[in-house]
Amino acid sequence: MASGCDRASRKLALIVLARGIQHHNRNRKKGCDVNEACARNLKRSVVETGGRDAALVLADAPLERAVRGVVWGAFANAGQSGGNIERAIVLEEVANEFIAGAIAATQALRVGDPREDGTDVGPLVARDRPLVAILWGRDA
Repeated sequence: MASGCDRASRKLALIVLARGIQHHNRNRKKGCDVNEACARNLKRSVVETGGRDAALVLADAPLERAVRGVVWGAFANAGQSGGNIERAIVLEEVANEFIAGAIAATQALRVGDPREDGTDVGPLVARDRPLVAILWGRDA
């Protein structure tokens, strides 16, 4: 374990090692500690430390369900939740069909007052969010 590890990081790493599980964590320091502990014990780990939240769509996935899930995961809470899907990693065999479905599902979303029935995407949560959304679009 890295020197300077805090107690919570050590406990988390021990749980990961004991259970042999993959762990996702948004804290970079804790993620590094867990990865280091796993590496020292030759355990596989996957640690997500605040990067671009991804959905993985495999060739045998039920595509209609995958499309619905990814679009919902991207636009829930107007896309402003920490765990929103920011990208989809789609296998080439199903990419064209998935992309077409995701475009159609996104175009069908209804933007409006979240208190009204039929609204899929509500307002942004803060005054600076429109600018942030524009910058996200540029980065896409």
